[in-house]
Amino acid sequence: MVACVSLTFVSLFRLAVSAGTGDASVDVTAHVEMLGSPYHSKYPSGPRIYARNIWDLCVCDGELLIGAGNSSNKDPSPNAGPVPLIAYSPSDGQFRTVFTVDDEQIDIFRVLDGKVYVPGHDPKESWEQGNFYRREESGVWRKHRNIPFGIHNYDMASCGGALFAGLGTQTGAAVSISRDSGRTWTNAPIPNFRVHAFLTVKQHLYAATVNFREAPTSMRKLLEHGCETATDIYQYDGTAGFRARKDLGTTRLFPNVTLNTNLVQRIARSISFKDSAAYVGAYCHNDHQFLPFAAFIAESLAEGSVAIRRVPLAPGSRPWDLLCDGDTLYVLSDCPDSEGTTVRVTATTDGAQWGDKLHFRSKSFARSFALLNDDFYFGLGCEVGDPDKWAAAELPPETGQILRVRKAFWRH
Repeated sequence: MVACVSLTFVSLFRLAVSAGTGDASVDVTAHVEMLGSPYHSKYPSGPRIYARNIWDLCVCDGELLIGAGNSSNKDPSPNAGPVPLIAYSPSDGQFRTVFTVDDEQIDIFRVLDGKVYVPGHDPKESWEQGNFYRREESGVWRKHRNIPFGIHNYDMASCGGALFAGLGTQTGAAVSISRDSGRTWTNAPIPNFRVHAFLTVKQHLYAATVNFREAPTSMRKLLEHGCETATDIYQYDGTAGFRARKDLGTTRLFPNVTLNTNLVQRIARSISFKDSAAYVGAYCHNDHQFLPFAAFIAESLAEGSVAIRRVPLAPGSRPWDLLCDGDTLYVLSDCPDSEGTTVRVTATTDGAQWGDKLHFRSKSFARSFALLNDDFYFGLGCEVGDPDKWAAAELPPETGQILRVRKAFWRH
């Protein structure tokens, strides 16, 4: 059994003002349990620590699913697959490998029509087909390698009885559509570079691409076929294609933010919340990764009545992940300082009024989180400022740790 140890740090302080409401946040630093580092043996030290990033967590049948790896072609630890899919069981405190994906990174879990999916982020195979992985009704994980030219399957969604995969292909962006539960797929090309996320707002599906108005020259090589660089969002027409929404530029998608126009913006970590879509606004970073700058809720993307609001987080916060549990939307963020960082969970039930649920001190930020039996679980991550000039100090040994805060210490 993995031992649970309370985190202790020399410097502790309380941040009592909640973003948006002024409610007191519970400081749970003394109650944080370290459950273990499940990818330590796979990525033990040095630059390989970066591949221990816990990109996502997902709850499935009373266990916690965990994803790591690194799909970037750049340092540190480039192309770090195949990646074990690891599960943690609270009943016995054990980590175990339940499957291995033939991709460089387990980037995101999606629960679609009651089944857990892992999009094939970057296959370690030919570019003729792309992957997705699904936990079947029998409880067995299965690899499906049948998405045409799916070099990068960044996200998956379901809508109107069909499955959708957001792709980066050899010739640019595409959405692959399956109407037979993933047995066969047909690609719908999109005149952009990559589809990084899907948004579902009021039962309408939208594909979110990167913004190439300030794209580096190296990223424009795939756009010679005529990319519409001013368009970022494409709306599903309900049949077989997506149409450009030229009214949804960055000023609409990322309101009340002063953007760094020298960096490419994208939508990350999108999630459905009631009839809305919540998402992180981020800059493209280290190939397939991202650096967040704010979080948002899109209550309407209808033409003529677009309604998007920015989530009110504390100044200097970096929102890394989003979680919807029943009628509550949670935002995971951190606020770094010279001695580490403060990890914070902020919540809302209506998208307007927000209150902090908990915070704790950590040596590194939490990149992902999940709720299981009302206990919060966190996956620690790290990030380098420049993948071409990174330093060992940017890869703290805490990277890859799974933390837990039991419900008794945060519910109030």
